[in-house]
Amino acid sequence: METAVKNNVTILLLPPHTSHLFQPMNLAVFKLVKSTWDQRLCNWSRHHQGQKLLKSELSKLVCEIWADIDIQIIKNGFRKAGIHPHNKFVIERERFDPLSLSRWDNFWFLIGTCPKSMEKVTVIIWNKQTHNHPKNSPTSNLLHFL
Repeated sequence: METAVKNNVTILLLPPHTSHLFQPMNLAVFKLVKSTWDQRLCNWSRHHQGQKLLKSELSKLVCEIWADIDIQIIKNGFRKAGIHPHNKFVIERERFDPLSLSRWDNFWFLIGTCPKSMEKVTVIIWNKQTHNHPKNSPTSNLLHFL
């Protein structure tokens, strides 16, 4: 944690069972990569009937696909996840597990407010790691969720 803080790395705290909603690569990039891979592999197969795809050729195809990805597609993944620009309302509450969401809301109710900035989230995680919180404080409830 100290290294992350020193290097200005923000640690994000996600509600339980929601990582699939906040993965920029899953939301924007992998679908494009998969469809492009399918097209390129079919094209390669048509031109190399009966041949085995060598690892060196596989690596070349994958590198070409990654090199061709438009940076805007990657940025769209972060926007769809609400990471950048930050938008905590981008994902509808109905997409979350109801029980986990209830516990998440209860935690922030106990704290007094949902953090307005990622720095406050980092502090909460930092407190968990350094054990600088009282056992019965609202922050200790967070440990159940991590």
